[in-house]
Amino acid sequence: MAYKGEEMSTENDTVKKERTCFIITPIGNPKSEIFRKATGVIESVIRPILKSYGFSEVKAAHEICEVGSISNQVINRIIDSDLVIANLTSNNPNVMYELCLRHVVAKPIIHICEKGTDLPFDIKDNRTIFYDDDMLGASELKEELEKFVKEIEYDKTYNDNPIYNAQKMGLLLKDLSDDKGNDEMRLLQAILSNIDGLKNSIEHTNKTANYTSYILDSQYTNERSPKRYTFSNWFNDQKEQSDDKNDGDDIVII
Repeated sequence: MAYKGEEMSTENDTVKKERTCFIITPIGNPKSEIFRKATGVIESVIRPILKSYGFSEVKAAHEICEVGSISNQVINRIIDSDLVIANLTSNNPNVMYELCLRHVVAKPIIHICEKGTDLPFDIKDNRTIFYDDDMLGASELKEELEKFVKEIEYDKTYNDNPIYNAQKMGLLLKDLSDDKGNDEMRLLQAILSNIDGLKNSIEHTNKTANYTSYILDSQYTNERSPKRYTFSNWFNDQKEQSDDKNDGDDIVII
């Protein structure tokens, strides 16, 4: 079974090059639910797929059995492994730190994540395989993971990630600021600034979505000068009114 970037030529035949994969994953206590879930994904999905593609070593941090510094061993594998698979489930801080290291070296990495995880905005737009935590989900994850593994080019620089994208944007903005006489550049800078402002506005709107205000009908407000209530205030007011008085009240959501 041949796949991109993995063949080595010999005099008589073409043979696969043995490759290594490091798995970035939340671990937790060996008796914890997250440990069982993470180990299940490794044993049932990741390792069988990669072994079928000729990987000689497929390990996560807790599977390394070597004398020495754990941190050094993990970092070396993140940097040196031909492939890294990062399980982003639960937004584990250690996983995010290790993910960043791999992005810096711009080598092949595949993101996977259990459905229901709300990924940070920094990596939300990176292609990620989302899966269900059940037997059918494992089968579906196998199928999707194999599609990604087939397309990997191991001699390619994979720099379409948040680290390099931020660096490119920084260099672009520096060039824009240095080129004061170019109208097109100034226009582009204005567009980028407006996009950034729109992004901040959307984030602010999302954060304040739980504080939606209500305008009550004339029974609670003066029609010319409506009183604004938060939902919690309105709910407390409702509890203080009799059931008869509350009948027929209308609420307008703004």
